[in-house]
Amino acid sequence: MTPVSPPVAAYLEAAARLDAPAMLAPFAEGARVYDEGEWVTGREAIAAWIARATLANEARPEVLEVWHEEGEERVRARVVGSFRGSPVTLTHRFTVTDGRIASLRIG
Repeated sequence: MTPVSPPVAAYLEAAARLDAPAMLAPFAEGARVYDEGEWVTGREAIAAWIARATLANEARPEVLEVWHEEGEERVRARVVGSFRGSPVTLTHRFTVTDGRIASLRIG
């Protein structure tokens, strides 16, 4: 499997443990996350998104595939949790800049 960068690995490992502070740690100050049709911007908004989207639904990713395309680290994961439709397979598209996650698009 193609390796992921340290910040992406840290995020994925923390998400699997439902560790919100560790999930937030790799994001840059002005990072953006796109999930369920909306963008959230900045660490405070991302922290709220983590609580709402991940912790409240106990959503844990199980990595299936990793590849690099168009300047992104792409991770296909089976996400299992307490949400309707679980499990679901989603692609996470990470952009990493200066060793921090600058953006994450989930879909």
